[in-house]
Amino acid sequence: MPTLTLDQAETIIAAARRERTRLKEVPLAYAVLDSGGHVIAMAREDGAGFLRTQIAANKAWTCFAVGMPLRSWRDHTEGHQQFFTAINGAAGGRAMYAIGGVVIRDKADNALGAMGISGAKGEVDEAIAAHAIRVAGLKPEIGGLKKA
Repeated sequence: MPTLTLDQAETIIAAARRERTRLKEVPLAYAVLDSGGHVIAMAREDGAGFLRTQIAANKAWTCFAVGMPLRSWRDHTEGHQQFFTAINGAAGGRAMYAIGGVVIRDKADNALGAMGISGAKGEVDEAIAAHAIRVAGLKPEIGGLKKA
């Protein structure tokens, strides 16, 4: 089974940091996890709140915990707060509702892992993650049920 390597994870984080700088966004935190929910690489930029790394990791973790990118999860649970609360309880409080968690796929469409970013608006976190995953030669899966 294909796996996400440390080199790929570090390449993704480096590309995300460059994109954050280009966009002149606030300092962010980044986490890349494998498909089992284990951290491969994590970084917190100077000035980003210390809780941001855990939020970023939980965004990526939620993608595999619920089997979909966070945009799809948010759309799926919108208007069903009791359902989300129950799932979050079962997840020990780790399930994230905000977007910014993106599934990482290889060219053969295998899900290798996920990236979570925390610190900017969810749409910005998500866009930076998708950009960074593409720079690494992989495919981002953003998901979503709503028409934009």
